[in-house]
Order: sequence, then structure tokens, then C-alpha cells
Amino acid sequence: MEVFFLRHGPAEPKANWSGDDIERPLSAEGRLVVAEVAASLVEHRLRVELVLTSPYDRTRQTAHLVAERLGMLDKVTVDKRLIPGFGLRQLSKVLHDHADCKSLLLVGHGPDFSQVVRTLTGGRLTIRRAGVAQVEIPDLKALEGRLISLLVPAPIQSRDESAGEADS
Repeated sequence: MEVFFLRHGPAEPKANWSGDDIERPLSAEGRLVVAEVAASLVEHRLRVELVLTSPYDRTRQTAHLVAERLGMLDKVTVDKRLIPGFGLRQLSKVLHDHADCKSLLLVGHGPDFSQVVRTLTGGRLTIRRAGVAQVEIPDLKALEGRLISLLVPAPIQSRDESAGEADS
């Protein structure tokens, strides 16, 4: 199975947000970055059977922006297992539940996605906001994979990426 791990785009800064974190949306810049990533995925002819997203607003917005560009809005499903704290145990259950699929796009949070991909592949990488890691997982039970590609979005000029992993 091919699994694409898409970290949500840049969200409104926590310091500027007074509501519940689950409702914190993408920033205006975040929507632009996600749109650019979506265009790149279309250009690279990304084909997935299903898009699963965390219920957080910023992940749902990311998933919908990408799915819209891919012509797959009807294939977006919220999966509560993709909330912050996502790990190999949750991934195993997600993959088991969708074992009939050849390819999935998961939309979730950092640093969880980075850690999961590092564990699956034995690699050392960080998935930046709006970044996508493509991992081939030949044996779903073994939960070992091979990194096929890593899409790294262009940095946002007015946003400090040094906070990288802090904004889940």
C-alpha cells in the first residue's frame, strides 16, 4: 500500500487564538501554501483512493483544499484516530480498516507524522507544515516501509519555520 502523510498547513498562531485548539483554522498564508502543494500533487498526478483527515479544523481545511484540486471531495472522511498523539498503533488500525485500498492520503499533525514516517522507514526526516511524505508499505502487518518521496513546501517569508514541530 502507498500511504501519503500530509501534515496540515500553517494554522493561525496559538498566541492569536482564543478558542478551542480543535477549531484553530489555517491562516491565510497556510491556505496559500496548501493550494500550492495541492497544485504540485495534481502536477505529479497523485492518485489515492481515500483521503482520511483528523477532525481538527486546520486538517479538515487542508484535506478539503487538496481533495478539491484532485477532484476527490467525495472521498474525504474524518478519522478521529488522526488527532494529535497519532502513532504506529493508530496507523496499524487505520491500515487494517482500509486494507482493500492500494493508496491512502492521511492528513494529520506534526510531530506525529514525522515520527511515524521515521519509524516506518528508519530514516531521519521532518515533515514540515503542508509537507507530504509518500511511503510504500508492502506488508501491513510488519509496519515497515520505504520512503518514496518527500514534498517540501516553499517557506513562508513572514512565518518563522524554526518553530517547525511545535504547531501540531
